Amino acid sequence: MTTQATHRDARSATYEFFERAWQLKDADVLVDMAVPHCAYHVPDFPVMGNREFLEHLRHLWQAMPDLRVELLDVITDGNEVACRARLLGTQTGDLHDVPPTGLKVDREEMTLLRWDGHSRLVSLHQEADNIEVLVQLGAMPSPDAGPTTFLTHAFVSAVRFTRLRRKARKAQ
Repeated sequence: MTTQATHRDARSATYEFFERAWQLKDADVLVDMAVPHCAYHVPDFPVMGNREFLEHLRHLWQAMPDLRVELLDVITDGNEVACRARLLGTQTGDLHDVPPTGLKVDREEMTLLRWDGHSRLVSLHQEADNIEVLVQLGAMPSPDAGPTTFLTHAFVSAVRFTRLRRKARKAQ
């Protein structure tokens, strides 16, 4: 296989992976596209295998049914692909202990994907600012806020999240 074909294969595999995982919410994407021992490195989580990463995806799909990821930049070097992507969605379900807020999430991330010679995913390393997501959802104040703002926000959020949890339970 030529280097040119490897570049094209890894790049097209990356586009297919993102399309199936984020836009189509295809639960078979990992079975079809990842090696059995694939490693997923995602901020704030221990290294995951295919089963754990699929659970992570399902959690995100449930929390933000309109979730989509746009690939903004894609750079390929052999079987490695670096992506700058934008995640967009509306939080209508629990998102890592944050009750449904109905608020929109808009976050950029960097992801490095490693593919084998058969266009099967070997590893995924993601870097993202999850603090910004919590700020957008009102779960925490901006990191540059002062101590009084943090205390006020903690009290107001406790009340707000209690109300949101009650509302979500009634809707079920």
